[in-house]
Amino acid sequence: RVRTMAVDEASRTSAALAKILIAEASGDLPATTPFSPASAKTPDTDAIVVIGDPAFLWRAEGFTRMDLGGEWRKRQTLPFVFAVMVRNRGASADGLAARIGEAKRRGLEAASTIARSYNSGVDAARAEHYLRHVIRYDLGEREKLGLALFHRLAQAKGLLGQVKELEFDAI
Repeated sequence: RVRTMAVDEASRTSAALAKILIAEASGDLPATTPFSPASAKTPDTDAIVVIGDPAFLWRAEGFTRMDLGGEWRKRQTLPFVFAVMVRNRGASADGLAARIGEAKRRGLEAASTIARSYNSGVDAARAEHYLRHVIRYDLGEREKLGLALFHRLAQAKGLLGQVKELEFDAI
C-alpha cells in the first residue's frame, strides 16, 4: 500500500532496501522524496525511512516502526549488510587483515567509553548494546549471500547506477 516514501538522505542503502521490500510486496517501487529527520515537519507520504541515531528517537503520529534489516531477515532468511569496507583492487592488502582486526578489537574494548562519550541523545547503555551486540563486524558466508541477493534485487529493480559484479577477497 506504500506508494510514496520520504527517505533519509543519510543512507542510499536503507532507501534502496525499503524500496525493494515495498516492490517485492506490492509489485511497484514507491515514489520517493528526500527527508531529514532534523526537520520539524512530518512529510506527507505513506512511509518514512529514518536511519542511524535519529531512528532511535524519531517518532511521528500515524506511523508504525519497522526494522528494515529485521524485515529483510524475515523475508529472505539471510542477514542484511548495511555497510562494508572496500578496497580498490589495485591497492595492497599487505597487513590489512591484521590492522582491521586490531581496530575491531580496540573498538570493542573501548565500547563502554565510546558509548558514554557519544552525544546523540541515545542513552549510553543502549549505545553500548548496539556497538557490542547489534553491529556485526565480520562478513561471513551468510552475510555474503545476503549482500549478493540485495545486489541482484537492486539491479533488477533499476536501483543501481553503474553495475559492477561483487567480488570478495579474503584479507
